[in-house]
Amino acid sequence: METQTTERKTSRPSHPEVTWEDLETPGFYVSRATGNGYRVPAEALIKGASPVIEQVSAQPSRLVKVSDNPFIPLMKARNLAANCNIEPNF
Repeated sequence: METQTTERKTSRPSHPEVTWEDLETPGFYVSRATGNGYRVPAEALIKGASPVIEQVSAQPSRLVKVSDNPFIPLMKARNLAANCNIEPNF
């Protein structure tokens, strides 16, 4: 009797983690330290323009991009943050 084994491949979505200085693409980001959510539209990333988003902190922040859509519904963003082991604070 032959035994068949099946491998189940699970593809976990990749959620890039960046610092404020390395933030280059629009999307919805969540702070790993605080759980705060940030909507970052493309307009906020225009080179040479006045910064739309600025955070001042003594500690460097790590942001996890949970969606390419900066205007994702908050309930969905909360679920995605929780899937990344971040307690949402929004």
